[in-house]
Parts: sequence; C-alpha cells; structure tokens
Amino acid sequence: MNIKELAEISGMNYHTVRKYYLALHSRGLVTEPSEEIIPLLKQIAKLTSEGLNVQDAINKLVKKDNSPQAFASILLRLEQKIDNLEKENRALRELVQVQLAEMKKMLPKPEEKPKEKQSWFKRLFAVKEKD
Repeated sequence: MNIKELAEISGMNYHTVRKYYLALHSRGLVTEPSEEIIPLLKQIAKLTSEGLNVQDAINKLVKKDNSPQAFASILLRLEQKIDNLEKENRALRELVQVQLAEMKKMLPKPEEKPKEKQSWFKRLFAVKEKD
C-alpha cells in the first residue's frame, strides 16, 4: 500500500496523510503505510484541529496509549509481520534453488567441452604437413 491509497481509503487529503505518516515514520512508530494506521491518522487530525501541532499530537497519543494491552497488540502485529516475512523468505529461497538447478542443467557437462581451436598459424602448418 502507498500513501495515495491510504489517503483514498481514509478519506483524508493526500498531503495531510503524507505529512502525518512521515512524522510517525520518523519517530519509528510505523514502518510502512497500511490500513492499520488510519485510526491513528484520524486521531492526529482531530488533535491538530484542536490546535496542537503534529509532533505534540503524536506525543499525546503515544503517552495516552502506554497500556500493557497496547504494547501486547503491537508485539502481536510485529510477530505476525515477522512470521509473514520468514514465510516469504523461505519461498524466495526455494525459488532461487529451483532457478539455480535450471541454470545448472543449461551448463555444458565437463565431457562436452568444446575442443580448443588452434591458432590459424598451427592450422596452416597442419594442412601443409598433410600434403
């Protein structure tokens, strides 16, 4: 998902979503745009409409959400993302192995090495010697 799609789904202005997303990303609170951060973006929009700047709104939200349940849900999401990445990594590793096997089939076998060409000089003298 990209920021444009995030803006469309949330119904918010692209530039606003981009600004909020970059602020969250610079603080290390989000890694990539996803639907999961839409409620957070809307809360930041609400707080900024009340007069806070973006950084203060983020600070307020971070301080507000320090409950053990919030950390547990964040850890759970991170574990799920790690599991998905590990599965993707395994699948890619297997794909690479298949591709390597196919490439090895295409290589000439040692007994099929082409004969080395003689220089034109040696070929010239070889012809004269036969005559």
